[in-house]
Amino acid sequence: MYAFIYDNIDNLTIESMLIDNEFDSLIYESNMIDVLHDQTKNDIRFKIMTESGDMSDLAFLYEEAEKVANEKKKNIFARMVDFIGKIINSIITAAKSFFNSLMGNEKENTVTELPENIEDNVTQLENSTNKITQLVNTFTNGDNSKLVDALKKIAVPVLGAAVGFAVKHGVKKYFNNKRKSMVSKLESCANKLSSSAKKAGSFVGDGAQGVLEKIKDLASSVNTSIKTIIFKKKDNNGNDEEMSKEDKRAAKIKEKTDKKKKKEYEKRMKKTRKEIEKNRKKYGAGGNDYLNNPDKI
Repeated sequence: MYAFIYDNIDNLTIESMLIDNEFDSLIYESNMIDVLHDQTKNDIRFKIMTESGDMSDLAFLYEEAEKVANEKKKNIFARMVDFIGKIINSIITAAKSFFNSLMGNEKENTVTELPENIEDNVTQLENSTNKITQLVNTFTNGDNSKLVDALKKIAVPVLGAAVGFAVKHGVKKYFNNKRKSMVSKLESCANKLSSSAKKAGSFVGDGAQGVLEKIKDLASSVNTSIKTIIFKKKDNNGNDEEMSKEDKRAAKIKEKTDKKKKKEYEKRMKKTRKEIEKNRKKYGAGGNDYLNNPDKI
């Protein structure tokens, strides 16, 4: 009875882990920018003290360093937005595939067994999506400390986070009209999250990164939920009856490129670690004045 749910939860859990792993690499790069920026400010203070600079020199160098750090942050945030966009596209593709499958002769009273609390999960995702949409609309490039506190309170409901979920919570039969309603709601969530991600990506103030992380978590949960809903029991060949050819092709491509992405990630992280040590030694050395070579600090 639960075999088809086990199989799908296994696949969706792996997909969710892959999403988290790739996004975490972007968070790591963003955090390294903060580390480098803090070290740059320490080096600037040392330079001012040893070269008899004054407060105006300190303020000017701080401002220049801030501009460099912000530009690098914007680049990372833009990549985060693109990554979230890929998750959203996967959700929209799944929704379209589902609705296209119902354009044939499938009757409204056809039933599918799904985790019994899927409706609650969809409702919670709707509420959380609306909350973060409102929060992003009030975000600024300045002090967002109160908004950051509100951000932490936005829940990210997760469906099928572990094998055994269906057995623990039970299953329920859902008619196609109910499934269509839930898929429509999740598709709407995806569109709202996409819009919020684009807005949040333009911020460089406190909490901007946290907003993008929360949007990614919500998008990932929507992705898991919508694909749980569109899945049906296995056919005689062990294939998902409603899994589109595009989804199957995407799964093969993902499996093929996983090793390549892992190597690229390790290479990028190794380069970043070297950059931290290198820049600490470079500042103040002959020919490496900050004003002449700000990107090397």
